[in-house]
Amino acid sequence: MKLLLSILMAGSPTMALAGTVVSQKVSYSGKSGPAEEKFLWHIGDSGFRLDTSRGNESRSFVFNGRVFYACGKLDKPQLEFIKKLNIKDQTLMKSLETGVCQELSADFSLRFLLSPYEAVGNVDMVAGLGSTLSITDSVSDLSGSVGQVGSTKCVNFKRTYKLTDRSQPKYARTVSETPCNAPTIKWRQSFSRQIGMSLIRSPGGQPTFQALNTDVKTVAGFSLTTEGQVQGTNADGLALSSGFSVTASDVKTEDISPAALGLPNGYQVIDAQNLAALGATNQVDSGGKGSGSAGSDAGSLVKFLILGGNPAAALGSGVAGALRDDGKKKKDK
Repeated sequence: MKLLLSILMAGSPTMALAGTVVSQKVSYSGKSGPAEEKFLWHIGDSGFRLDTSRGNESRSFVFNGRVFYACGKLDKPQLEFIKKLNIKDQTLMKSLETGVCQELSADFSLRFLLSPYEAVGNVDMVAGLGSTLSITDSVSDLSGSVGQVGSTKCVNFKRTYKLTDRSQPKYARTVSETPCNAPTIKWRQSFSRQIGMSLIRSPGGQPTFQALNTDVKTVAGFSLTTEGQVQGTNADGLALSSGFSVTASDVKTEDISPAALGLPNGYQVIDAQNLAALGATNQVDSGGKGSGSAGSDAGSLVKFLILGGNPAAALGSGVAGALRDDGKKKKDK
């Protein structure tokens, strides 16, 4: 079945609303070596858009008050990888090259809300849209000092939290940060309410919902600067260790157009149900995780690549093998 694509229409193209624009530089360290990324935030009353750029790569993260999207273009190695997986829909292939947006999972959204810098810097392969992550050992304390970027003041915190996965017993990730949080810049509240609805519908999600609410009440604003360390193990039990350093160069209060808060111009939205039409034989289970279908695996793989994931990292996830096997079965039939 031909993949269907739709364009999410923004609101009025002319009505600008008051908001905040923040420019940041993020320096990453870890096993893959040092890297620098630019973050440009447009924050409105009920939504935000983050544009990131690293070298020639760019992507956008857009929350429209209801849905959280990742938007990006696949580079040549990523496109070549997709071509090898028996995904032959040329409309999809062209869109992946020119720009697509895909709804993000509740688990990635949760990580992004807790620390955008950790989430963007450590991309995981996650299936489905439901949530199985849990927040434990969450502590946020005022350090007793304040900072300032331009005319915007911020309050220094020390915070740590641990993430575990109820479906992946080997997964564990501890994040330690020292953010300077600007309480006047509200971006977490409407975002956390939307994530909370997914958490309370997920089996075992109530404690995480409560931990998230506590975190948002304590660290209510926007982290202008921070230093962070990430330690733990991935779903396969392999050790991971990385760090990030964030500085803000500019903070402005100004009118923001709907276009600046919307999806990138001309990008196509890939619908999850239409992705399943690539050859799924099973449905996503009630917990939101993929049940092994090629369609749900295709959606997870595309999302992973949009987020900047390395194709080589997907090979060990079982996704590529599932897609190849599905394509071979169809050919044999």
